[in-house]
Amino acid sequence: MKGISFITDDKGERTGLMIDMKKHDSVLKDYLQDLMDLIEVNARENEESIPWDIAKSELKTKGIIE
Repeated sequence: MKGISFITDDKGERTGLMIDMKKHDSVLKDYLQDLMDLIEVNARENEESIPWDIAKSELKTKGIIE
């Protein structure tokens, strides 16, 4: 596909991807944001969570929400 190239290791296995953003920006903009969000979610999967009521109360105390 024009504007898309795979990077391979010495065994020929795909290890990366290069995308010409000038050619594919309109298609990839939302997809890349979603991908970055998923990477962030996966990085935090083992973090401790807190109940929404407590989080909401803390945000109100800090003046972030009303």
